[in-house]
Amino acid sequence: MEGKTTREAGQRFALVGLLAVFALLIGGGAARAEPGNLDPTFGVGGLVTAPVGSGSFAEALALQPDGKIVVAGTGWGAGITVARYTVDGWLDPTFGTGGTTAVGGDDVQAWAVALQADGKIVVAGRTLAFPYGSFALVRFNPDGSLDHSFGSGGMVTTQIGQQSSAWAVAVQPDGRIVAGGGSWDGTTEGFGLARYEPDGSLDPSFGSGGTVRTLENGLGDVRALALQPDGKIVAVGDGFSLARYEPNGSLDATFGSHGVVRTENGYAYAAALQPDGKVVVAGGLGPFVVARFATDGSPDTTFGSGGTVQTRFAPGFGGARGVAIQPDGRIVAAGGAQDGVIDTFALARYNPDGSLDPAFGSGGKVVTGFSSGFHFVWADASGLALQPDGKIVVAGWAQTMTGGGVPTFALARYLVSPGCRVPDVRRMRLAVAETTFSAARCAVGTVTRTWSRKVGKGRVVSQRPAPGTGLIAGAKINLVISKGRRKLR
Repeated sequence: MEGKTTREAGQRFALVGLLAVFALLIGGGAARAEPGNLDPTFGVGGLVTAPVGSGSFAEALALQPDGKIVVAGTGWGAGITVARYTVDGWLDPTFGTGGTTAVGGDDVQAWAVALQADGKIVVAGRTLAFPYGSFALVRFNPDGSLDHSFGSGGMVTTQIGQQSSAWAVAVQPDGRIVAGGGSWDGTTEGFGLARYEPDGSLDPSFGSGGTVRTLENGLGDVRALALQPDGKIVAVGDGFSLARYEPNGSLDATFGSHGVVRTENGYAYAAALQPDGKVVVAGGLGPFVVARFATDGSPDTTFGSGGTVQTRFAPGFGGARGVAIQPDGRIVAAGGAQDGVIDTFALARYNPDGSLDPAFGSGGKVVTGFSSGFHFVWADASGLALQPDGKIVVAGWAQTMTGGGVPTFALARYLVSPGCRVPDVRRMRLAVAETTFSAARCAVGTVTRTWSRKVGKGRVVSQRPAPGTGLIAGAKINLVISKGRRKLR
């Protein structure tokens, strides 16, 4: 399991150092409000590379409801490292020390992050101390301090088999935490899962004492998790293999072959669940590989060629590391690309049928390079998330190739089609509100009516979401219209 992934290979923990990064969009030009362009209101020209510790690789990100961005990864000598950024891309001084926090030293690494409903941050990875190769989960309070009510002093370790690593984590609606990764028993490697109670103890109602092992030759490690609304858990891993589990941890026999789907599309690193239940998986070792599976685990033949799409950015090393579904059904994937000289962030946006979206970037693709003075910079994206206004946030790492630099967390934010900034239509007549929304690229959603002593009949009493909220274009705003004063009999 050691050293087998491109993520591990990409982590060259010795080279190059402090970044003062100015960005250029390859083939770019001045920033405009075009889909795929960098957002000039974020960081410096759309990019953020504030140094995090003495050297850090970002591996995952999550968006808070207030728009702040949480990024988790591994720092040199610092172990599990978390940084939080404001909505405009600056380190949040109210979090940890100057915006960052870390725990574990050289004994732990971080690979995934998830947010709880109460704002606490769960980070999953692995321990490197004895017993070698265990799941490691750490929980932080919203201010960045360790949550000592979780496990032992804020950390939980779980060994599944002789060697195990956690690469994915998700929080269920009931607050229980699911972690997925690899499990090796000395001869066979396969999927390993664990489910924890909110206090960090293993959930005895899941699998065998809280853990599940699915061992099949070539199955590899779980790299991503998706939680279905019915409580079932979809695990995605090496070889674009999938397994679906019942809420109790048993394999779902209605999915694939006895609960498992095996394909040979290279390494998979990310997954997203569509509203219709289909599963989108992204990965690849050279080109981006994106595949979509039907609800029964079969390849979705309405997507790409036989259910799979490949997108090449450059002749060298690369692949997708994150994927998300837009409200309109289009699919965004992010990762890295290498042209033999430099490594860059890379994004692709696909239509629901798997074809590249020509309205995004250049023919559906965007490549973003970094520079530091006259030095080229290595950069690789490891995850993405979609803001409520549709903008795309990507996190990864960047480091100079020469000059003794060290790696640092790197973020970029990209524009989509102009969104809906909700106007204030309170006290307007419904027809006027509809015209106002149309001009703002919004739409009227559900209309309900109520009696009102303060607002005249036929006028808007209240709206939801609130005025000023940024949403994707075409978003629907629910209105309450006055029926006038209630007449007394």
